[in-house]
Formats: sequence, C-alpha cells, structure tokens
Amino acid sequence: MAIANRRGGDANIEDRLIKTCSVGSLFMREAVMLKGFMIAVLTLLFLSMCDQYTSDGKYTDAVIMVAKQIGHSFGA
Repeated sequence: MAIANRRGGDANIEDRLIKTCSVGSLFMREAVMLKGFMIAVLTLLFLSMCDQYTSDGKYTDAVIMVAKQIGHSFGA
C-alpha cells in the first residue's frame, strides 16, 4: 500500500526520485571529503608555523626528510 504525500502522489516514488536525482546527492560525498582534506592541510600548516616559531623548524625538517625517505623506498 502506497502512502500518499501532501500533493496526492506516491511518497515512496517521489522520495526515491529526490534522493537519486537531486544535485545535493551528487556532491555530498565530495564536499565532505574536501572539507576533511582542507582541515588536515590547514592543521599541518598551523603546526608547521608553530614549529618554525618555537624551534626554528627542526621538527618540520625531520618530517620532510622522513617523507623523502619513504618516497625513495617506494621508488618515487
């Protein structure tokens, strides 16, 4: 038995169409992923700036050296 919505149509079909055809559903995952990526980048930038200010960047330099060694181990 179908449940009628306010406009008299089938609510189940209308709900499915809205979920599958809406613009928001196309970009929902990408927006969340981009937001998380931007938070991570800004956090790393902030920590790098704090490192430069407090210890002249010795920890940032060490992390960059480790990242280069990891890259070399993968053949990059």
